[in-house]
Amino acid sequence: MNSVSNSFRSGGYISQRLYQAVLIGFLLITILMGCARIPKESVLLSEELTGMIRSARSAHLELLNMYMAERRARADNFMAQKWTPDFMNRYISESTALSDLDTAKTISVKRQIMLDFSQAASDEILNRRATITEALNEIECTLRDAFETHYADMIMVNQALTDNLRSAAKATATREELFQKLKNKPEEIVNLDELNPLLERIISFTAKTESISALVDSAKTLIKGEK
Repeated sequence: MNSVSNSFRSGGYISQRLYQAVLIGFLLITILMGCARIPKESVLLSEELTGMIRSARSAHLELLNMYMAERRARADNFMAQKWTPDFMNRYISESTALSDLDTAKTISVKRQIMLDFSQAASDEILNRRATITEALNEIECTLRDAFETHYADMIMVNQALTDNLRSAAKATATREELFQKLKNKPEEIVNLDELNPLLERIISFTAKTESISALVDSAKTLIKGEK
């Protein structure tokens, strides 16, 4: 778990470095726009930075896939090793299936009792698994949207920087507008130290399935940075 989480954090560090590169670009553009001639290398460097941002986006999203796949695997393990055995022990003790089998007079009746018992137990297990899976999927979708928005903003800002370098237009007003559009710093997209405990509670969720939505809402609020 630590290796994937640390890699996920590394992806955020790479993104932070790119973010800083874009901001440095804005400082450079102010200097360059005061020059009589803008070196073509500046335009090429800005164009290359767009490619670096796209590469970082792909790497970060791949780390997100690994991060969530690990959580799903741990949830499956919890279901198989802990929740399902505990549930079956409780379900058998609370069910009338055993006493019904003792009083059943025909094989067909006994078979139906067993089928009904197995189907009811299976439905409960599948419902629990589906609830946890849906919760993790919803959180992953929210995380993915946050990253996509962040990188789209970075690409948009750097593309505008490239265009301004290329056209040698005045950048002061444009720079202020773009700073407003660049909303989130990479490290502010998601706080893993706060998100991980919520995911842990979902992975090993034992309460009523309908109450898992509160944990999902808390995770989504954290990711979106809402108060």
